[in-house]
Amino acid sequence: MTKNLPLFVLALTGLTFEIPAGSAGHHPLEQLAWLVGGTWIAETTTPDGNTATVEATYRWADHRQAIQYTLLRRSAGKVQPALEGICGWHPVKKQLVLWEMDAKGSLTEGTVTVNEGGQHHEEVIYGADGSTLPVRAEITRDGDDSFLFRALVEKDGEWTEVFRSTYRRAAR
Repeated sequence: MTKNLPLFVLALTGLTFEIPAGSAGHHPLEQLAWLVGGTWIAETTTPDGNTATVEATYRWADHRQAIQYTLLRRSAGKVQPALEGICGWHPVKKQLVLWEMDAKGSLTEGTVTVNEGGQHHEEVIYGADGSTLPVRAEITRDGDDSFLFRALVEKDGEWTEVFRSTYRRAAR
């Protein structure tokens, strides 16, 4: 009888059930565990030419089945929430997936492929106005405490870099 109830209803009733694990060994999300802990900081330039600092934090969800993250932007003495996201394992797609909501109400959905040097993201940003924008993101890891982040959009049939910044972990 309970198997047809939506998951959020089951959660509200306190009922729990076990979902079989996908594969033996460690969880695929563990490949991103190096991001968890401390604050990652990058210096960027705003469209109006000012300097801004982006601060990213990554943390395990309480059940350790997702990594949650928050990005804040500091510029001209102001702190602005930029986005909040979550990354986890999609058991049917057999892929790491992410969802992000930004401060303007846009939603980003994507997949994450971990490679030897970092990560590759295929994403779609769904704007609050109903627009869509396919984006690719590349993270190139430089040790445990630094990574290069690049965002690319398609222009004239080619993927063109529109953003680049190096993040360094400040403290754990």
